[in-house]
This record gives sequence, C-alpha cells and structure tokens, in this order.
Amino acid sequence: MTALSVRDLTLALDGRDVLKGIGFDAAPGELIGVIGPNGAGKTTLLRALAGAIPHRAGNITLDGAPVTALAARERARRIAYLGQEEAPQWAISCENLVGLGRLPHRPSWQGESAADRAAVAAALMACDALQLADRPVNRLSGGERTRVLLARALAVESDFLLADEPTAGLDPAHALQVMEVLACRAAAGTGVIVTLHDLTNALRYCNRLILLNHGTLAAEGSPDAVLSPENLARIYGIRAHAGTAAGKPFLVPLMRTGDEDAAKGSRP
Repeated sequence: MTALSVRDLTLALDGRDVLKGIGFDAAPGELIGVIGPNGAGKTTLLRALAGAIPHRAGNITLDGAPVTALAARERARRIAYLGQEEAPQWAISCENLVGLGRLPHRPSWQGESAADRAAVAAALMACDALQLADRPVNRLSGGERTRVLLARALAVESDFLLADEPTAGLDPAHALQVMEVLACRAAAGTGVIVTLHDLTNALRYCNRLILLNHGTLAAEGSPDAVLSPENLARIYGIRAHAGTAAGKPFLVPLMRTGDEDAAKGSRP
C-alpha cells in the first residue's frame, strides 16, 4: 500500500527550528487535517511533505523512498500541492491553467490526450468552476482563483493531495463544497492532507487530526479526541461549544481563556 511516512522531522528556516521531531503516517483514503495556532508550522510541514523545502533531520518517505530523492516528474505526478498564496499574474485561461496539472503525466512534447481533457473537465466541475474555463485567471476574484487552483491540483489525479488552507477567502457555500470535494477524493482512495483554521470543518470532514504547536506535535488522533476542551484551552487558549445540528457536528469558539478568567474575577 502507498504510504507517506514522516519520521523525526526537524526543519529550520532562517536559523530557527520551525518543526521539531514530527512523526506520523498518512495512507490513501484518509483526509488528515493539520491544525494549530498561527505560526505552529502547518504550512512549513506541507511544503516539506511536497519536497519543496529541505529538512535538517529526519525522513519523509513515499513507499519507503525519500520524497526529495524522487525525480521531479514522478514527485509531481504522485504528490499534488496547492499552496496558500498562489496568484498567477498572466492571462492564461482557467482551463489551460488546470491543464498544467496534467503535465507530469505526458511524455515530453506530447499534446493533451482524451484522458487529460476528461480530467480537466471533471476537476473544474468538482470545484464549481466549469463556467470559468474560458476566463483569464488573472481576472478572477480571490475565491474563484482558489477554486481553479484546487481544480488544477485535482486534475493531477495524484496518490496524495496536499492543500494549504484551501477554504481561505471562500464564501460559506463554496467552503463547504471544497471540503466535500476533498472528502470525496479521499473516499475514492487519494490521501488528502489539508491545513485548516476552521475547527468545525476539521471536526466534520477529517478522519484524523494532527495538532501542531510551536513546531511540535501536540496531539494526533480522531477529531473528537484532538479537539478536546483541554487541548483547545492548552493550545488555542479558548473555550468552545461543541454540538450537532441537522446531524452534523460543529464547534464554535466562545471566548479566550483569559477573558473567561477576567470575567470570573470581576464578579461581585
């Protein structure tokens, strides 16, 4: 079985350890959420998994082979990566941009195949972006561009899909749709690893959560276990209300723990 494994990962940026001793396994069919406060190391972890930045110690392997040792074409074919702040500035059509996700599958100098065209159309449709196919990507809104870039990552049809805050800047309906697309892709056999700040989406859609704090692995496990009141208070410094509506779980932050303490202290 294809597996992405991380062992004792330590990574430094600008002379500072951003990730320290991280270890976990990811398998096909899982939707894993990486959560944590700002600056916890979530984006850095995803970039390292994609082989985009070197690590100082530890190992990241795909089927036992170091990710950074894979040929660039093979790595791009097997691990699709959607960054957080990608913003193409040239007037390429959305359809052609999504088509770039098929390049790792094509022999050199060969045009697109019927399979390529089908993958592009399916990815655009999944992201509610088929109507954007002919529009220049540099004329889109931020939310529209995010959906098109996700479609490009989906079009790769990779073993693993890494997405860094894919719902950022989206309206509520499209944010839910994106999470449903990722969940469906995982259910179809792709390993999906996604960074999130929306704790309700993390609770509702992810099979497993990895909670980072100051570059270390603070907790790992089921969403219910990781998003415990104790972890929310210890790592995020918040109190939250968890519940269920229409059969779906939700988690709403109520207050910072410091605010709660101050309120208690002000009571007569």
